[in-house]
Amino acid sequence: MLKYGVYSGIVVILVYLPVQKALYYFMVHVYLYLHPVGAVPLPALVAVLLANMALCIGMALFACRAVLREGMLEQAME
Repeated sequence: MLKYGVYSGIVVILVYLPVQKALYYFMVHVYLYLHPVGAVPLPALVAVLLANMALCIGMALFACRAVLREGMLEQAME
C-alpha cells in the first residue's frame, strides 16, 4: 500500500505539470484578455501528497487489522 501512495504521488505531479501548462496556454490564447500568473503553491502540493500517503498507510493498517481480528486459522479449522 505504501508503494501505491508513492506511485500515485508521482503520477499526480507528472499529470499536474502538463495540465497546468495546457490550461495556461488556453487561457492566454483563447481568452486573450486573461494572463494568469499563479500556480498551485508548493506547500499545497506537498500537503496533498502527504495526505495521500497518510490515507494509504491508514487504509493498509485498517485492512490488516480487520484480517487479524477475524482469526482466519480458527475459521479454517471448522
